[in-house]
Amino acid sequence: MQFEPKLDKVVIKPEKHEEVTASGIIIGNTSMDRTDRGIVVAVGEGTDDEPMELSVGDKVIYSKNTGTEYEHNDELYIFMRQSDVLSILYK
Repeated sequence: MQFEPKLDKVVIKPEKHEEVTASGIIIGNTSMDRTDRGIVVAVGEGTDDEPMELSVGDKVIYSKNTGTEYEHNDELYIFMRQSDVLSILYK
C-alpha cells in the first residue's frame, strides 16, 4: 500500500514485539499495547515552519499513545506528526 501524507505527517509501520523473551519469560499484553519503535514508510513534504527531516526507511522511536492507527491487510500503520518522533535509530 502506498501513502501520501500531507504537510508534516509521517506514516510509521510499528515493530512487532516478541511475546516470549529469549529466556522463555512470557511478556504480558499490557507491555505490548503500543510499540514505540518502527520504520518510516511515507513522509509529507513538510511546512515552511517545520521542514521534513525524516526519510522513508528511517528506523525511529516515537511517543507512545500518539497518532492515528490504520490497519490494512492485517498490517498496522500509524499516522503521526513528525514532531512526535523522538529519535532516529542508527547502527
